Amino acid sequence: MSEWDIGGAVKALIQPINDRLDILAELFKGEIEIVTPVDQGQLAGANQWKIPEKFVRRVFNDTDYAIDVEFGTPPHTIKARRKKALMFELNEGDGLTTIVWVKSVQHPGTAPIPFFRTGINNAKDKAKRMLL
Repeated sequence: MSEWDIGGAVKALIQPINDRLDILAELFKGEIEIVTPVDQGQLAGANQWKIPEKFVRRVFNDTDYAIDVEFGTPPHTIKARRKKALMFELNEGDGLTTIVWVKSVQHPGTAPIPFFRTGINNAKDKAKRMLL
């Protein structure tokens, strides 16, 4: 009767499993990027994935405002923090603008744009097909 090296068999499986997990992480990241709203491109460029522990891939967005985009924001006050006042231009039509200085403004809030959840849902069926 011959001996079978189970340790060698397990080691032979580890790299293909890690390769497949990397492919899946790229798939999820790519599907999220497709539906990420683009203004200046910083949000989409911050979609990433990493390996926090063995056999785990974490897809995330590294901006401090991704959660606000994903879930929206309630109405809130924006106050000058680093300077004495906030400055912005008001477009008055016919090419006329007025510069306005204020200590705070009332922001009406933003509607959610669930790019992360949408991207994950879009990737699920593709991921299932890859695993079968």
